[in-house]
Amino acid sequence: ARNILPDDKQLNQVMIRRLKSDLVDAAGNLLYPKRVLNALEVPYTAAERNLHQMLNEFCASREDGAASGGSSIGVSFINQLLKKRLFSSPAAFASTLEKHAATLESGPQKKEKSAMGERILLKAIQRVEEDYANDQDVELAQTEAVEEATRHIHPLSPLQKQMLGDLRVSVQPIHL
Repeated sequence: ARNILPDDKQLNQVMIRRLKSDLVDAAGNLLYPKRVLNALEVPYTAAERNLHQMLNEFCASREDGAASGGSSIGVSFINQLLKKRLFSSPAAFASTLEKHAATLESGPQKKEKSAMGERILLKAIQRVEEDYANDQDVELAQTEAVEEATRHIHPLSPLQKQMLGDLRVSVQPIHL
């Protein structure tokens, strides 16, 4: 039924998840080549390092606030996504930061903490981690998860508002 999520026990009975590394042909040979990761050194500019430091301070401040109440899951997800997007590109980071800021600024966000609310948030986060055929679907899933997570966290303190404003200003010259 629409808007009624199955519980994890029901879902595990019908859903099978396999990794590409688990798939083999009839002879037992891997269907996909083994992934080999190589670290690449990236020379960051002083402005990019400063932006990263500002983001770390903002995230630490938000995590401290989450420890005193609210959804630490939502805060952790948003912080992780912002950091991932900053390492991806300044433009990607700016886009996600603006979506988060717009949701925070759209009015009172804090939902009452409930088991159903937490499950909806977790499902939104899980959708972000799925594989998608195109980037638009990834963006949509991330936007929905950021909006849902933002609704479950405490509003910004005055200091955090200033930090967010500084982040928004600092990313503009880098991402242009």
